[in-house]
Amino acid sequence: MHMRAALRLFVAGLAFVPLAPVRAADCATMLHLHGYLTVAHAKCGLKEAPEVVDEASACRTQLGAAAATQMATDGIRFGEGELVEKGGVAAWCAFVKGKYPSLVSGKARPR
Repeated sequence: MHMRAALRLFVAGLAFVPLAPVRAADCATMLHLHGYLTVAHAKCGLKEAPEVVDEASACRTQLGAAAATQMATDGIRFGEGELVEKGGVAAWCAFVKGKYPSLVSGKARPR
């Protein structure tokens, strides 16, 4: 399965489960998710769940900075692409806030 399709399925499933299963995710997926949520922070002002940040940090330690950075960068690119697909910053911010309430907090303020 293509990484983009796999991440869509993974991220879509997160809206329906508590955060605990996210912690069990493999490091590649976790770092990709962290990159995706970094876009939500930069573009929307949303705060990433501390558990995701902690897991991404542990994965970075485990895999090394270069590999972790590449995986997170892939997530950033995915988020930026989805932002365009959803019709721009305001629409994407509302989408992320509504779809992933266990992963982000704060009021979405498109920047």
